Amino acid sequence: ALGAANAKVDANNDRVALTELVADVMDGRINGTATIALNNRSASMLKGDFSNLDISKLAALRVGNLAPLQGQTTGNIDLTFPGTDFRTSSGTINAAITANAGTADRGFVPIHGQIRLSAVSGLFTVDLADLNTEKSRLTATGRFDLKDENSDLAVVLNSTDASEIDRLVRVLGISKEFEDQLDSMEVEVAGNLRFDGTITGNVSDPTVNGKASLESLAMRGRDVGRVAADIFADPTGFELRNGRLSDNQGGTAEFSATIPRAGQNNIAIKASLANIDVGNLLAALPITLPEQIRDLDGQTSGSVDITGLPDDSRGEINLAAAKGIIAGQPFDGLTVKAVFSGTRVELQQATLRLGAGQVSATGS
Repeated sequence: ALGAANAKVDANNDRVALTELVADVMDGRINGTATIALNNRSASMLKGDFSNLDISKLAALRVGNLAPLQGQTTGNIDLTFPGTDFRTSSGTINAAITANAGTADRGFVPIHGQIRLSAVSGLFTVDLADLNTEKSRLTATGRFDLKDENSDLAVVLNSTDASEIDRLVRVLGISKEFEDQLDSMEVEVAGNLRFDGTITGNVSDPTVNGKASLESLAMRGRDVGRVAADIFADPTGFELRNGRLSDNQGGTAEFSATIPRAGQNNIAIKASLANIDVGNLLAALPITLPEQIRDLDGQTSGSVDITGLPDDSRGEINLAAAKGIIAGQPFDGLTVKAVFSGTRVELQQATLRLGAGQVSATGS
């Protein structure tokens, strides 16, 4: 239910023209003119001013259900398009937004901003897109394509509190699977967050390419450190490239990860470690380990190369740890080489040095 409207009507076999249009719709008001084409020989047109339109109802016209946004938008519109194909619009849209993202159950995050668009045959140029929350700001310039594959948007996200972005993802309900993954690994983010990248292709299923950095990442109660990586996502999957993790003790890990959209047990992870805290490394693995092993502490170097995660692992781990603690007991050195093959893990080498003594093990 959108509301009610009054207008002068002039109709023929090709179109219905509405003049002196006054519409009290979507909890707001539209004043202007409109033409509704009845065939592809005619053009549809919408021109006028709007005020306090309900954003969730406006979004529902495009996506078919109410978006998790509560608020209003005010501005003006001047669009034409052949027939009823909105994807080929030409014209301009200017809108100011004041809203809350989320639902009563999930909570709300206040958002406000300004958007100015100009379009030619469905290719929209973003003259201004500036959205703000209390601690975060998203800006975009470039173009997005409703019809073809010519989107090319430059997007910058800056936040002084990464936990606000985490909360925004959750209140919007963007991906239940993504939320479940974060929860299963007890992920917590904090501090400055930045993403600087591009969105290309078709706006409904785009390619995203950019650089991201996060000041503080914690997993399973362990402070993992600072993280930066190149992010690539397209219709086939998601990749982290040229990743770098820096912990608070001076250790580093260079890493990459590939997460396809389709299929199962096809996630791949590679990492090269240099004096990284092994406890933090274990916290980052997508598996649950016994408490005594999770408490392992020590500076570790080596490599990780595993495919088929989470349940059909293939590859190997080579690790060497200096002095540390395991199960509450100090050790002087630890070396491990393990080869993964489905549910089987072959321990080719495991050596633990304790003072003048040494424990070695092999097996599967």
